[in-house]
Amino acid sequence: MRNEHACRSNCCTLAQDMPALKMMPRPEIEATNLNYTAMSRVSEAVSVKRGVLFRVLKLAQKRKNSGDDVTRNHYMDIEVRIKEALNLR
Repeated sequence: MRNEHACRSNCCTLAQDMPALKMMPRPEIEATNLNYTAMSRVSEAVSVKRGVLFRVLKLAQKRKNSGDDVTRNHYMDIEVRIKEALNLR
């Protein structure tokens, strides 16, 4: 049975022969979107997220000179991404 929905004409034959992935909905793990425009500025969800990002940022900044080249590049990348997410640039 060919997986016509996932692959059109630019898939390898192995991918075309894979069965389509069917997932049953699981309400207990369903993700919800937060509507930030309707939330107050001091919302706990936003504050918790921001706090976690700041903690990870401090950790990455503290360790950015440790490890091999790949590890240091990873820490620098994390620092840049978090600063962009927090609009700190």
